[in-house]
Amino acid sequence: MNVEEVYQSESQWLKADDLKGRSVNVTIRNVTMTEVGGANKMVVWFNGAEKGLVLNKTNAGTIAMMYGQETDSWGGGQIEIYPTMVDFQGKMVPALRVKPVSRNNGPAAQGHAAPLDNNPSAPAQPQQATDNFADDMSDEIPF
Repeated sequence: MNVEEVYQSESQWLKADDLKGRSVNVTIRNVTMTEVGGANKMVVWFNGAEKGLVLNKTNAGTIAMMYGQETDSWGGGQIEIYPTMVDFQGKMVPALRVKPVSRNNGPAAQGHAAPLDNNPSAPAQPQQATDNFADDMSDEIPF
């Protein structure tokens, strides 16, 4: 019996192990402030996924560069989540990072959020997917 497999299924938070070494494209559903480990943290939730991604400053900043500082404008935005190794307190540990969706990388998520409002002062909204790109977004999310 693998201890990580037993306890991994109990977590509601996405971890590097959940991706099994591959990248995944997802569509953001919403962002919440949630108590995680005794502190309030931002958690991003995705269409078709049960687990949320607890945002560290690096990932929050990356998404904010793509969709604006206001998290309410992130809904419907698409990101690629990928596993990597990072230095944490002097040790290399598995972690998740986000980046803009690459049309040729990784399995994709299902679903698209409703269109966002047309506020001219808001940052640029995610572009509508083309038919070919929509076909690429039909794989199931592995978490």
